[in-house]
Amino acid sequence: MDIISTRGDDYFGGFEKIQQDFSKIRKSPNIDETLDQFEELIDSVIESQYAQLFLRGTTGEMRLLRDITLEGMGVEWVYVKWAIDNQEATVIPNDGEGDSTAIMILPLVGNVHVVGVAVLWLDQDSSEFTQGQFGWLNLIANETASRIEAHFFRDKLEESQERMVDLVESVPHGIMAITADKKIWLLNATMEVMLGVRRDDLVGHEFGPVLPTPAAMTINHLLSTGGAKEEELFIDVVGQESVFGLTVTPMHLDSDAQATGYVVICRDLGLSREVSKLREVDALKNDFLSLVSHELRTPLTSILAYTETLMMEGMVEDPDDRMEYLGIIYKEGERLTRLINDVLDLAKMEAGKMDYIYSDNHINDIIISAVNNSTASANRKGHTINTQLTEDMPDVRCDSDRIMQVMMNLLSNAIKYTPEGGMITVSSMLVNLPHSGSNTEFPAVRIEVEDNGVGISQENVNKVFSRFEQIESMDHHSDGTGLGMPICQMIVEQGHSGTIGLESTLGEGSKFYFTIPIL
Repeated sequence: MDIISTRGDDYFGGFEKIQQDFSKIRKSPNIDETLDQFEELIDSVIESQYAQLFLRGTTGEMRLLRDITLEGMGVEWVYVKWAIDNQEATVIPNDGEGDSTAIMILPLVGNVHVVGVAVLWLDQDSSEFTQGQFGWLNLIANETASRIEAHFFRDKLEESQERMVDLVESVPHGIMAITADKKIWLLNATMEVMLGVRRDDLVGHEFGPVLPTPAAMTINHLLSTGGAKEEELFIDVVGQESVFGLTVTPMHLDSDAQATGYVVICRDLGLSREVSKLREVDALKNDFLSLVSHELRTPLTSILAYTETLMMEGMVEDPDDRMEYLGIIYKEGERLTRLINDVLDLAKMEAGKMDYIYSDNHINDIIISAVNNSTASANRKGHTINTQLTEDMPDVRCDSDRIMQVMMNLLSNAIKYTPEGGMITVSSMLVNLPHSGSNTEFPAVRIEVEDNGVGISQENVNKVFSRFEQIESMDHHSDGTGLGMPICQMIVEQGHSGTIGLESTLGEGSKFYFTIPIL
């Protein structure tokens, strides 16, 4: 079977004749109309009885788009592939269905690749074709292919733009793009809400005059400093002040070019801080459940075990053993009571429902009562408790029971974490503390509880006032709930507008102190 090529010397013959018709292809608004114009021009050059039109799909394969043939008609794909590979119109004799004498395969060759192929069944012998006809057909096919490519790239561009818009709109942060000359050319709906603006009033304008002043000033400052660091923006939107974090990132065409524009990212710091708080609360809840379940299980197990033993007739005959078992039950019961009281106190304080009963009290009297109550525990470990109390201290308005609770907690910790034979010193003094944000001072009493015990490392000092935290390196760390010091902090700071703190050196001892203002 002979294959006739279309290439010849008169390829461009008669160009002026159909030049005006090519403008219809170039002006066609979509691929369907482009193909309609293609078929019309093909009919002006040759007459075909049947036709098939294939276009390249997104995955590269040729797909049948238009089919005007009899059932069962087709062409062997090896000839189509040959024409596509050689990128020229090809005519072969027809040995298949239909009454046509020849089949023309016309590739649609674009600027990048072959975008399709037309297969035409013709009622004329291959020898009757002129090189001029071949030239026109190739020219029409190439012009059509170029227009199809243009439609394809336009559609892909529009699709990409729509995806980009959808992506920008779906981002939970505010996004705004500005040109190198500071004009706004894009912003999403989130940015509109955050800044209280309308994009129709902003796009195409320089951002300085159209944005709220605080936002414009912050963006200008970020542009002048390179925008590497996030800056806070406080802005009033619909009568409510909000805080946002702004960053500016330059856009570059390539690594060496100057910035062609900038992307401004605005995130809601208030929302992120609320999320952080919720995560912190969730973590505290998990710590609470873990610790409380452990602390409850341990004493309850002991109470049940010793009680069961006592109830079994004949198991504990010796009165001393019986008293020992009862003493353990009593001790574990006290431990449960402390845990429950700590949890209840913390819950009340966090909810702002802790009731304080204020009265004028002499602070030294509270200190002496706490020391007397702790003497028995100190004696069991051979500790000495010294008091260095300033005389003639003024009365302090406080809840004496709650301050006693703080003192007992501090003394209990000092006794617990000081080796046998240690020294504990309790001091009181009058001090002047500065007012926050001013140069004035106010009088306050300061109470210190100092020991020469095991001490606390600097990295663990902050853990002392964290809820459910225990210093694992200390002996007896499991004897407490980790709530004592946070409760003391809330009593002093929330209940009495004072301060509480810790100074400690590992291996040398600790000094806890707190202050209460004199009103």
